[in-house]
Amino acid sequence: MKENKLSAFAMDRLLRYADVPLHTRDTLPSFLESEPEKVKFVMFSSRSSTPPALLKRAATEYEDDVSFARVIHASADASYWIKKFNVVAPPAVLVMKEGNARVVEHEVSGKDKLKALLIEHKLQTLPQLRVSNVKSVGCQPGGLVQTCVVLLGVRGLDAFERARSTLRDAKASLQSTTEDFATLSTALEAKELAFAWVDAKTQASFCRAFFAPSDAAGAAACGKANAKPRVVAMRFTHGPDVIEHAVYDGEMDARAILSWVAKTSDAEGGSLREANRGDARFPELTAPKPSAIESLREWKTDATATAYDLAEELMYICVESGPVAPMFLLIVGLLVPSFVRRPKKSKRVKKKREVDDDAVVDWSDDDTLASLKGSQSGMVVVMLVDGFKTDQEVFKRLRGSFWREPILSFGTVNIAKVHAWAEFAETIGAAASTIVIWHPSRTKYRIIGNGETPHPELCSKIEQFLDGISGDLWVEGNWPSTSNN
Repeated sequence: MKENKLSAFAMDRLLRYADVPLHTRDTLPSFLESEPEKVKFVMFSSRSSTPPALLKRAATEYEDDVSFARVIHASADASYWIKKFNVVAPPAVLVMKEGNARVVEHEVSGKDKLKALLIEHKLQTLPQLRVSNVKSVGCQPGGLVQTCVVLLGVRGLDAFERARSTLRDAKASLQSTTEDFATLSTALEAKELAFAWVDAKTQASFCRAFFAPSDAAGAAACGKANAKPRVVAMRFTHGPDVIEHAVYDGEMDARAILSWVAKTSDAEGGSLREANRGDARFPELTAPKPSAIESLREWKTDATATAYDLAEELMYICVESGPVAPMFLLIVGLLVPSFVRRPKKSKRVKKKREVDDDAVVDWSDDDTLASLKGSQSGMVVVMLVDGFKTDQEVFKRLRGSFWREPILSFGTVNIAKVHAWAEFAETIGAAASTIVIWHPSRTKYRIIGNGETPHPELCSKIEQFLDGISGDLWVEGNWPSTSNN
């Protein structure tokens, strides 16, 4: 069995990953115009082969927000791709977002770069807020986001589409240098401010929660065709069970909305309405009601979730490792009884360790550390190591538990090699194997353990930071400066 066929079998029949369709210069335009609410992610390659496991896994997990496609970059079409999309040569990735926003990345040959692109571009500039992506967008109490600005209205209506464009422009203006709204720009960059929209027709109860009991007309209009689009702001500063919110009553003008958001973010609690989880008017999204068959499937999934996730992770690792591991896994599946009796586990253990060795990135160079400091795109988890002397097994397992989290990055820094980080370690009293988590601003950190800390304890601490309930535990301190930062 050939490698491509074996990998395809493992991903399609065993893991049941979504297909990533192949398009040509004739069919790609119609693909890009379909499903306008979704981001389009197109991978260009030089030859026809099985899509990377990471791409197919992303196509499965991000199916509500992203549409994926592949293109074989033939030399005969080279001039067309350059002229049409500025794609010069494979391997390359084309990302298309609403408002004709386009991103082209070349030399996307490694899974780390591909993963970074997937995480960065899996949402629209102004994403639709749903139950499935609320954590990724950040519009929930208890996370990094402190203020979430949401547009409520009925999708497809002209007034709503114009309002969406206005709010999208408002967010885009904060991503460029602006002195008028510098505080909001900083908050957006640090992921403490988020923008989204909600279809009030399908989320009428969520919409009604923002209107005071005295405003019965406003609540009743939620989801109706004659209702005007409304901008609301939610503030999350009192833990995971409290939301403060306000409704914007001004004109649909980008600068006017941003001025109101700035005032709302800094307003005293008395000027906003407060809702506690469990209240009848607590703003909370509702998931679509599943059918009887879907409910049964969900019950069966819940009953076997742990075992399935473990098996999926193992299979995914095997597919990523090349043809030897999938073939080995298939043989094991066919010979389970005899395999259980035999104590031959050395090859399997060895293979998994080889995969693990590739799972944690070494950040011990000035350019990488400078980039991480400047990006401020999420929290960074660092293990301080002393070359090969430091056992990284605990850290690798920790990284494996949170690899899906878009706001977390994991890597090691060799304090025997990077002088600035050695000084930082000495200052905070940390030794090799210490694990530190950094705030997106790179001006706060927290030691969460070391290579001997139990895995559940490390996971619990990271969950606390993800949920925002450890906000008062951050320690003030700047990211160590190397020669380039």
